[in-house]
Amino acid sequence: MDFETYKGSLAQDAPPEGVSMAAQALWWEAKGDWHLAHQCAQKQADAEGAWAHAYLHRVIAAPAAPPRPRPCLRSGRRSPGPC
Repeated sequence: MDFETYKGSLAQDAPPEGVSMAAQALWWEAKGDWHLAHQCAQKQADAEGAWAHAYLHRVIAAPAAPPRPRPCLRSGRRSPGPC
């Protein structure tokens, strides 16, 4: 399936038949259903599934996550920003 056909399928209610779970994950994410996308990505236990899963967490979920405190190399205290 080429990209234009795949992109055009976003007007439908379900992903195209025959595409991998990783491709379905990206399809559902494009439709705005992150949780269903995440479920699809987790169902494909190979490198493609892992890539889709990482994409969902790093690209989609990460901007909404608060910054994690990290140790400051100079003072040793934990800080979400610069030391």
